[in-house]
Amino acid sequence: VKINEAELEKIYQFDAAFFDLGDQVKSGIDNLESSMNDEEALPAAIRNVTTLARLAVETFERRSEVVTGS
Repeated sequence: VKINEAELEKIYQFDAAFFDLGDQVKSGIDNLESSMNDEEALPAAIRNVTTLARLAVETFERRSEVVTGS
C-alpha cells in the first residue's frame, strides 16, 4: 500500500495513541486488580477497562482506514 507523507504522519499519531492507550490499560488493569475485594470500586474499574478496550479497537480501526483508504 502506498501512502503519502500526510498519511504517514496520521499513522504515527495513531501509533503514539496506542502507546498512550497501552499505559492507560496497564493502569486500568492495576486498578482492577486492586479493586477485586472492593464491591463498590470493582464495577467502576471494570467499566474503565472495558471503555479503554473499546477505545483501543476504535483507534485501531481508524488507523486501518488511514492505511487502506477505506
